[in-house]
Amino acid sequence: MSVLTKARTTDGFVEFRAWLPSTVDPEKIRKALEDLISALTPEGDDEELIEVPRPAPSEVLRGARLREDMTQAQLAKAVGVARSNICDMENGRRAISVEMAKKLGTALKFNYKVFL
Repeated sequence: MSVLTKARTTDGFVEFRAWLPSTVDPEKIRKALEDLISALTPEGDDEELIEVPRPAPSEVLRGARLREDMTQAQLAKAVGVARSNICDMENGRRAISVEMAKKLGTALKFNYKVFL
């Protein structure tokens, strides 16, 4: 039997997702979202907004790989490393260098900066 163990923290909120070109400046996206939230929030509404923390590079890597429907072995071959290196990066046991981030970005059609 499943039991709810935590109170929902998203009641009264609506999920919003957008897919934008990787060339869009993340700071411009943040500013645009702040402006949108301000425009949609009623005057005098003092309720605090929930800020979602940025996912770890390892989580972004796994999500990008799955989005491209690639296995770890396929990604490893595309960037020229062993599959175990991809596994270690996805599990946070291996740091992602700038050069590796660029290779991953090219292979996964993603802005490489999200892997840093």
